[in-house]
Amino acid sequence: MENGFPHVQRIDLNEWLRYK
Repeated sequence: MENGFPHVQRIDLNEWLRYK
């Protein structure tokens, strides 16, 4: 992950929290 954010163009914060 880059700076805690996955390398995805479109991703919602809600989904990102689930990715963690």
